[in-house]
Amino acid sequence: MYVPMRRLTAIALVALASSAASPVRVAAWGSNGHKFITDRAIDILPAELKPFFQKFRDYNAAIAKYGADFVTKNGTVPWRTQEMYDHLREAFSRLATAEYSRDNIKLFSAVVSHYVADAFQPFHACVNYDGKLTNQQGIHARFESELFDRYQTKLRIRPAPLMQIPSAREFIFATLGDSFQQVEPILAADREAVTGLTEYDDEYFARMWAKTGPIMEQRLAGAITGVAAIIRQAWVDAGRPPLPAEMGPRQPRPIRR
Repeated sequence: MYVPMRRLTAIALVALASSAASPVRVAAWGSNGHKFITDRAIDILPAELKPFFQKFRDYNAAIAKYGADFVTKNGTVPWRTQEMYDHLREAFSRLATAEYSRDNIKLFSAVVSHYVADAFQPFHACVNYDGKLTNQQGIHARFESELFDRYQTKLRIRPAPLMQIPSAREFIFATLGDSFQQVEPILAADREAVTGLTEYDDEYFARMWAKTGPIMEQRLAGAITGVAAIIRQAWVDAGRPPLPAEMGPRQPRPIRR
């Protein structure tokens, strides 16, 4: 049964809390979508940071190295993002004194990037995250993965200039609020796209792209800017330390007995 938007709006705050309290899916935009976001975020980083992140582009490898549980552990999106941001800032600040800081920068950048990208996905900002409440099951993946994969080459992405982020937590809250506003237009497009069809075929996705392509482009562009901006902000807040792409061999460490 279709649930009117006014009823969904009435539980918007509950939706935000619910999405924030649930474990984050490591590939919430789909693996291709996350790679698309992080690759382009690296491209718009400041020149002082870009070489390092270009060398270590595979953020998913960092997640795989340390385990997906690290991302979801105790995860409440706005607060967890702030926690990971603080760790990233500290890693930047300790570059000159702690040899493991470079590894920590890779790890915490990967985690923060996933959280930020997830917040820009509309269905991470509502209770009706997979269309169950409106009898539109599967809309989550149809929008974030299938539609993206089919039309990636047609995307027109224009990331905005990097902005300051005074609070990672408040940035995520605001982003989830913006994402929630796009839920009903996507659901409406899905209801219209299935008219006269018996399966989610090429015609269905063509109709969905016509209606929701601009939404996807907007959210992806925002995610790209958001990822780059939050990494830059952590670096700025740490005092803009040098971050060369290459590092000399580690000094021998004493054997503990």
